[in-house]
This record gives sequence, structure tokens and C-alpha cells, in this order.
Amino acid sequence: MVKIRNLLFVLPFLLLFSCIAEKTGDKAMKNGEKAMRAGGWADVSITDEWVSKAAEFAVKGEQEEMRKTDAQKTATLKFVKIISAKQQVVAGMNYELKLEVDVDGKTKTAKTVVWRQLSGKFKLTSWNWE
Repeated sequence: MVKIRNLLFVLPFLLLFSCIAEKTGDKAMKNGEKAMRAGGWADVSITDEWVSKAAEFAVKGEQEEMRKTDAQKTATLKFVKIISAKQQVVAGMNYELKLEVDVDGKTKTAKTVVWRQLSGKFKLTSWNWE
């Protein structure tokens, strides 16, 4: 009986809180703000300092990986430009980048994910040619 009475006491407050939260979210959406869920991807400026650093790191990291294979020991990758960028809050920050890269004189497009750890160090987590 006590549990039911406690529930009946708390329930109106929970309903009120959820209505306020919903209205606040609606207001933000009407003002053009993007609602971002924790762990979700959000667009970020291609001129952002961390995005630029992540892009340069990714190209250097992929060149090192390519040179480990016999067929591509002399491959030269040069960063050309960032086409698009997204970020995701994790234990640090993930950057999903679409890059234009010069590979031995030929322009190619790559999609990559770079993780900026809490320490500030980068780690290349994926690289895919498109």
C-alpha cells in the first residue's frame, strides 16, 4: 500500500517533467537548433581546427599502412581537401571525414574515421576508398 501511495505521489512530477522537456525540445527545433542525441553524429565545419588535424593525421596514417604492403611501398599520399565532416562525442571525439587525396598523382576520395582520445592523441580507426 505504501509503494502505491509513493508512486501516486511521484507520478504527477514525472509527467510534468516530461512535458517540460518535450516543450523545450520543440522550442529548440523551431529555432533551427539541431537536437543531438548522445553518441550521435553531428555535422561540423570543415575548417574546424580539430577536423583539419584529424584529416592530416588520417592521410599520414593511411600512407604508413599502404607502405607496409609490398605492392605499395612507394605510394605517396597527399592531403588535398576536406569534402565533409561529422563528429561524434565518445570517450574523446570521433571524426568522420570525407577527404580528397592525391595518390601518386591521381585524385581519389576516401571516407575515414579518426578518434581523438581524451589525451589529445589521434588514432585512425577506418579508411575506405570510394
